[in-house]
Amino acid sequence: FGCSNIGLGIMPLEYNKKSVDDIKRFADFLSDTARKLAKRGMTVSYHNHWFEFARLGDTTLFDILINNTDPGVRFIPDTYWIKVGGQDVCSFLKKLSGRIETVHFKDYHKRLGVPVMKAIGKGTLDFPGIIETCEQCGARYAVVELDVAARPYDALAFSLKYLNGLSQ
Repeated sequence: FGCSNIGLGIMPLEYNKKSVDDIKRFADFLSDTARKLAKRGMTVSYHNHWFEFARLGDTTLFDILINNTDPGVRFIPDTYWIKVGGQDVCSFLKKLSGRIETVHFKDYHKRLGVPVMKAIGKGTLDFPGIIETCEQCGARYAVVELDVAARPYDALAFSLKYLNGLSQ
């Protein structure tokens, strides 16, 4: 299909046992895959959720991945899950600088203390700041994404209108 980037949407269960060794094994798998794909002019990227921000001593699963993968491994950070994971979105994106091609945009709001996905511009995330940070980090694409929406097409239309309004 002419696609040069393979994206992995979640960590396989065989690696997600929340031990440093398991996460390092996954990092090795990603690194090996990145090296093989590079020979074909392709890359591999990993998309995060909330659980990668679980603490393992003085670090997180995601920090282990970042620090133990070949620089050819890319990441597809997700703004909502970064926030649910307790991180500042812009600060975390900066950690991935140079290793991001695509970012998943979804907004965040808490309802009765529970995180809820929202259309872009209907939540609490600072999308002007996020977009600026994405540009600084070398991201080329943003995907507006909602895993759950009562009216998905309305949410998409609102998101796009909001984002287009930011560029004016």
